[in-house]
Amino acid sequence: MSDYDRIEDARLQKALATHLGHIIGADLISDQVALGIAKKVRAERVHGLSPKQEWVFQTKVLEPFCQPKCWRCGAPIDLEEGWDFESGEVNELCSSCRSDWEGMQ
Repeated sequence: MSDYDRIEDARLQKALATHLGHIIGADLISDQVALGIAKKVRAERVHGLSPKQEWVFQTKVLEPFCQPKCWRCGAPIDLEEGWDFESGEVNELCSSCRSDWEGMQ
């Protein structure tokens, strides 16, 4: 793994941990097993999960809360933009559509 790859992996892990902190704090994860795994990933990173834990994290946490898609255009929303601090919820609009939407109001 190159230095760039290590730095990028660390940046993504930090962004994921921050995003998970917001999701956990907002009580969005109702499945207790998934919540426990999300807390583990936030504290210890994704590496080291069992295959079952990886599947639960992927299907019950990552896909619904950490890989949002814009409801307007279908574009993926970056993890860094995935949390709306004003509303305290997962963003449902990409930055381009959000700009368009705010311009219409």
